[in-house]
Amino acid sequence: MVKLRDYTHYFNVVLFGIIALFGRAYEHGMTSDNIHYAAISKGLLTSENPLLLSLAGEPYLNKPPLFFWLNSIAIWVFGSNVYGAKFISVLATILLMLIVFHLAYKAFESVDVGYGAVLFFLVNYVVFKNSQACRLESLLTLFTMLSLIFSYKYTVNRKRKFLIIAGAFAGLAVLTKGFAGVFIFAFIVLYLLASEPRKKALLFDLLLSGLAFVACFAWWYAYAFANTDLYQVMVINESINRVSAVNDGSFNDLSLFKHTETMLKYNLLLLIFFVLGCKRKIWGMKSLKYIKFFAWFLLAYYISIHFISSKYSRYLYVMMPLMSIVASVGLVSVLKIELRKVVIGIMVIYSVFMILYPLSTGQGTFDELKIVKSFAKENSLSVCVDAKYYEHWEPKSAMLFYYGDGYSVGNCQDSDIKITSKKASCEGNIIIKNKKIQACLR
Repeated sequence: MVKLRDYTHYFNVVLFGIIALFGRAYEHGMTSDNIHYAAISKGLLTSENPLLLSLAGEPYLNKPPLFFWLNSIAIWVFGSNVYGAKFISVLATILLMLIVFHLAYKAFESVDVGYGAVLFFLVNYVVFKNSQACRLESLLTLFTMLSLIFSYKYTVNRKRKFLIIAGAFAGLAVLTKGFAGVFIFAFIVLYLLASEPRKKALLFDLLLSGLAFVACFAWWYAYAFANTDLYQVMVINESINRVSAVNDGSFNDLSLFKHTETMLKYNLLLLIFFVLGCKRKIWGMKSLKYIKFFAWFLLAYYISIHFISSKYSRYLYVMMPLMSIVASVGLVSVLKIELRKVVIGIMVIYSVFMILYPLSTGQGTFDELKIVKSFAKENSLSVCVDAKYYEHWEPKSAMLFYYGDGYSVGNCQDSDIKITSKKASCEGNIIIKNKKIQACLR
């Protein structure tokens, strides 16, 4: 039976996640892919066919739709603002924090290991950067972890329902980020075939799991293949052409060890305690079933991402939950204090910082476009976006997400307000100007 104080620990983890991720979320990340994904998500609310993604009437086939569907619901609830755009990413991250805490707490019978794992998971470059953003990584990792957990539960008691659930979560990962979900299911199948006895019963269970896996995404892919050029864009360009060691016929100039370099540069502390945890605790437990299962996944995943020609740091996100747990084991083996008290202290300090710190901690975003929209509406002014500036997908996405409709695109000679890049000349008074955009009152 779960004790009341156990619930208190889980509540602390959720509270820490809310403070850390929502504290100043409005200052971070609504540029680049983030604003692009936000605009696509918002477009689903008025789309004639929400099964297919689009931006300004043009099909968007680079990614599957699940993240955008969920994101559109959040935007419908919270509005076209930073919190609406980031809600799904942050929610998935908080759920991941709970999973990390629970796995560490139960596996090592230590609440301190649980709290330490949460700290290592959240306070590192890869997780914080991609969680405080409108990105797919946290949702993909959530489905990955759930799929792995239920697969492991199957290895413990051989209950078929657990493997079916694992297949379903892997299928949702495919509907979130394509090939990444296929890798998860392929790993589960290969690992079980190599390690589990009673192959005949296992094959039948894998068949049912495979059906659940395919059922989660096959219907959408069939529809999209029949109605769009999905095969060329997503399968060829986004998947097959990127799963290669070469680019344009020449070797990729990025090092094979680029991901390790990223870890050493941004997450050195986590890496040190990860090695320490493996040496002091995990190696002595290597015969345990759950240690073998998750260790093989970490190794297989780390090897696989080196076959992708691009070496983005966000690919490491999926590894962070498990690496954080091992790193916490290393930390607890060194420290002789109660980490639960440390975490609560950090939460208090962080909360005070968020309330009292007077300066910005983030990047310039397009959020100021809401000011332009409000000003133009109150004064019955026409708004125009410079045609050359609007050609770039980033400002186009920003206008679609923050401003909506009611503006024109062109040379803007007959408009009251002209929106353009910060480097362009302003013929009049500047209403807003930041690192990304400026609006001039003519």
